[in-house]
Amino acid sequence: MQGNVLLAPLINQIREQGFDAKNHAVMYYSEQDSAYIFVQKDPVPESACIPLEELDMSKPIKIKLKPVLT
Repeated sequence: MQGNVLLAPLINQIREQGFDAKNHAVMYYSEQDSAYIFVQKDPVPESACIPLEELDMSKPIKIKLKPVLT
């Protein structure tokens, strides 16, 4: 299985629900690695994506946003 899931639209949906993701570390759960994978600090670029081979499409995509202390 090839392809990607864009991450920026997912983060934007979280923002639309009232959560301020700015300056949070953005991670997604990789079913392949059984671990959260760090992407970068928000805002993520529009091109940031999750490879489909790291997801189990029968399960929800898990995103973790962790505050970055400055």
